Amino acid sequence: MKGRAPILALALALASASSAGAASFSTDVSDLWYASPAESESGWGVNVAQQGDTLFLTMFVYGSNAQPTWFVGSNTVYAGTSGSSMVFRGPLYSTTGTPHSSPWNPSALNMKQVGNVSFTLTSPTTATLTYSADGVQVTKSLVRQTWKYNDTSGQYIGAVAGTFSKCANTARNGYAEEYSTVAIVHGGSSFSMDLENFEGLGTCSYRGTYSQAGRLGSAAGTWSCSGNMSGNFTATEIDASTSGITMLMNETGTCNWSGRIGGVRVP
Repeated sequence: MKGRAPILALALALASASSAGAASFSTDVSDLWYASPAESESGWGVNVAQQGDTLFLTMFVYGSNAQPTWFVGSNTVYAGTSGSSMVFRGPLYSTTGTPHSSPWNPSALNMKQVGNVSFTLTSPTTATLTYSADGVQVTKSLVRQTWKYNDTSGQYIGAVAGTFSKCANTARNGYAEEYSTVAIVHGGSSFSMDLENFEGLGTCSYRGTYSQAGRLGSAAGTWSCSGNMSGNFTATEIDASTSGITMLMNETGTCNWSGRIGGVRVP
């Protein structure tokens, strides 16, 4: 335990209504994705569900007859990195089966491989989709689709783990773990958070602007802590649920800090 205002880092992140992705393997890509820039090609998209290192892709597009068409990449597996990007690859199928108006007939199900698919995560909120279907090659830049902001408001019991650098008091530099209570007030693009260290080492306040891409939020603003410390923060991969909140955090100012923040929601 380093003391100081590592709480500040926690607050920042929380202040951003934040939380990191849920998948332990990587940033959780589970979301509804569509063409970049947002709203540029409304009407089609790809649902992505991640479990471990494997994605299940369900693409709703249009066939050569301009009619709704489904493609499924049910085993799109992590294939390595390309620079700083993560690449997932697998076979792509089309399916036919029983009409929705009739009782399900298992023997009517048919899966045909039409090509292959590659999903490349270029950042937590952007990706590239490349697939071939019946000899046609398609490449699309993707973003997560947003239709409703999360509300991260609440009381949390949390922890912060990260590294301090360039602190005016050099004794504070280095890795630190802190435990804190966090109070977040969040509505739309407005975010504020107040944090208090469990050991009475100080309090911090964070005020910033919140934005969201799909299920992941981000925030940026200013922080100030007891001990006459202040600066700017950015929080990314903010993900809140009924159970709690997590996020990645970077801050600059009296001290620089980079790390992870998480907390469980107080009932």
